[in-house]
Amino acid sequence: MLKATTQRDALREVQHAVLGVQSAVHDELTRMATRLAVLEQALRREVVRQQPASAAPRPPGALGAPTRPDGAR
Repeated sequence: MLKATTQRDALREVQHAVLGVQSAVHDELTRMATRLAVLEQALRREVVRQQPASAAPRPPGALGAPTRPDGAR
């Protein structure tokens, strides 16, 4: 009986430790995802800010640029 009780207590301690690590990893992943979203928004704002107001998206092949990697148009 003592052996079973000791094993059960050890298992509970391990389970508690695993849940603590799992919670910490989840929290860190949540923080990283939030930081990534904030950085993506800042990057988009910076790209828009750096574009001239009159710049319109150019269609592929504009200004003689090849549209295929092999140089064919």
